Amino acid sequence: MIMLKTKFKTYKILIALWLLLFSMSSSAASGKRIIVAVLGDSVTQGVWANSTLGNPGLDFYLSANKAIRRLEKLRPAQLALIQQPENNLMAYSRLMERKFRFTANNQLSATAGNQSYSFASRLRQHTNKPVRVLNVGFLAGSYKFGRHQLRRLRNRLAGRRPDYILVNFNIIDVVSGDTPDSFKSNVKDFFNLLIRRYPHSQIIVTPLQDPSPISALTDTVSIPAFIGFPTTTCRDIQERAYGLFKSVYTDPEEMFRLQQTAAEMNQLLSDEVEQIRGRQLPYSVFQGKIALTENLPQMNQDWKEYLAADCVHPNLKGQAIIGDMLWDAFLSELSD
Repeated sequence: MIMLKTKFKTYKILIALWLLLFSMSSSAASGKRIIVAVLGDSVTQGVWANSTLGNPGLDFYLSANKAIRRLEKLRPAQLALIQQPENNLMAYSRLMERKFRFTANNQLSATAGNQSYSFASRLRQHTNKPVRVLNVGFLAGSYKFGRHQLRRLRNRLAGRRPDYILVNFNIIDVVSGDTPDSFKSNVKDFFNLLIRRYPHSQIIVTPLQDPSPISALTDTVSIPAFIGFPTTTCRDIQERAYGLFKSVYTDPEEMFRLQQTAAEMNQLLSDEVEQIRGRQLPYSVFQGKIALTENLPQMNQDWKEYLAADCVHPNLKGQAIIGDMLWDAFLSELSD
C-alpha cells in the first residue's frame, strides 16, 4: 500500500513536471511568433478582390445583390451620406462598417491575407516563423481618422508589440476634399502617435493613389447583364454607391486638380517618412526602420486589367502587385 502511494506521488510529480515543461515550450514558441499590424482602408480588406471588371463571377453577383438590397433600405439621411461622404467622413466610415463589411475578403488582401503574394505569407516563408496578422483597417480608412485605427490596434494587441506595421491608406484622403495642409497635419499626428507607441517596430508605408486612370472607365461595362441584373457601367456604380468618386467621372477640371493634390500629398508623405527615418523631432524615440514603397506604375498602364467589378478596388492581380511592392520594400529597406 505504501509502495502504491509512493508511485502515485511520483507519477503526480512527473506529470506536473511534464506540464511545466510543455507550458514553457509553448510560451517560448508563441514568443517567437511575428505580429504584423495592418492599418488602412477597403484595399487592405480585400473588398471584392475575387471579381474582375467585366467578368464579376457568381460570388460578386450574390454580394452585389446583397449590397443593393441594403442600399434600398437605407434611410434618406444615410443615402445622402453615401452620395456625399465628404460632408461627414467619419459617419460615412461607420456606416460602411455597419452595413457593407460583408464585401470584404481579408484573406485575399496583399497586406492582411494568406495568399502567395500576401506579405504575411512571404514573411512566414522568409523567416520560417509563425505570423499573426492584426488588420484594424476601416472600409473608408484615411489618415484623417488614423487615430481611431491606432486605438483599435492597441486594444487588439493587449500589451504586445507589433514587429511590423503596414500603413496602406490609398485614396480617401485625395478625393474627400482635404487640402494638402490638412493632410500634412493628419499625417504628422498619425505617425507621431504610432511612433510613440511602437518605437521599435518596422514600418512599411504605401503612397496614395492617383485616381485619374479610373476616369477613363466611365462607360466601361463593369457588370454584364445576369439573372436579375441589368448591364451596369462604371458610371452607374459610381452614381449609386461611390459618391466620393463623382468628380473622377464627371469633371475633367476637378480630376486634374485631384491629380495635383495626390502628387502634393505623396510628396508630403515622403517628407514625413524621411523625417522618421532621420529620427528628427518629434520622432527621436524611433528605433526601428521605415520604408515607403514605390507607386503602382504597372496598374497605371492598363487599369482595367487590375480592377474588381466595382471599378474601384484592385482584383487579385492588383492585390498581387501591391504585395510585390510591399515585399520589395521589405527586402531593400527592412530585411537584415
